[in-house]
Amino acid sequence: MSLLEMISASHDDATQLVKLTFTEAATSGDPRRALRAADTAVAAISAHMYSVQTSIYPVARRRLPDSRPRIAELCAQGRETSSVLRGISQHIQGDVHRPGESMGALRERLAELEEQHIAAEDILVADLEKELSPDERRRLIMSFRRAMRRAPTRPHPYIPRSAVVGGLVLRLAGSWDHVLDTMDARVAAGGRIRAP
Repeated sequence: MSLLEMISASHDDATQLVKLTFTEAATSGDPRRALRAADTAVAAISAHMYSVQTSIYPVARRRLPDSRPRIAELCAQGRETSSVLRGISQHIQGDVHRPGESMGALRERLAELEEQHIAAEDILVADLEKELSPDERRRLIMSFRRAMRRAPTRPHPYIPRSAVVGGLVLRLAGSWDHVLDTMDARVAAGGRIRAP
């Protein structure tokens, strides 16, 4: 599997989960199904954003001379996406301090941000893949997969995004998220399914 195919598969999973939050809300008599679909989408998108920011973007900055503004734009979109995901999580958890926007408005904004992200990131990854040797590509794929396994499964929009501090804090946040997932019996996309 090429790097672009792997990233595209991750995008497809997230897009499918976001679509499920719309269809489940519209067709299900059980409101918990829509909330579970939204919760799983939040986990998948949070993990993807961490993984590309810690494994793909640093290599793209070094290898592609014109990539800095594109990566800055992707990171800004990522920050906005984290804020929207945080609002969705607050709705799911019944937080009294949740945003004033409805869950439907947040889902629509998330779908719009996801579409913009996919379009920009696919071009960046395709450009990067042309510059990499087969060994470098293989190492980057392994790095992305490792990052997905330890990635946060909840949004953390207020964590600093600097290379050293942000990476360490996000990794600690990911470890804590996995503890919370176990305590909540929460199934994250791509994660190990635990027996009841």
